[in-house]
Amino acid sequence: MKGTIFQGSPVALTKWFKAVLLVAQSPHGISAKEIERQLGVTYPTAWRMAKRIRAAEPNVPDATDPLYFDSYLLSCAGCKDETANCNV
Repeated sequence: MKGTIFQGSPVALTKWFKAVLLVAQSPHGISAKEIERQLGVTYPTAWRMAKRIRAAEPNVPDATDPLYFDSYLLSCAGCKDETANCNV
């Protein structure tokens, strides 16, 4: 996929997408060692994947930027169904 972080990588796109999901879901970051364990790739491959994913991430918002919320929080925040299990 030309012009993306996946360009020139022999790693399957499904593993890339799983790695992106792992990085996105970990609020304090994820180690290459954990990516290695989760995806079953070698440590150097996991390290390169993590490096590319982090380089493609947008900058962390500061106090003047709008706040971004997890989609789960957004879906539960406006929940009008009292029986819904929203752990917010």
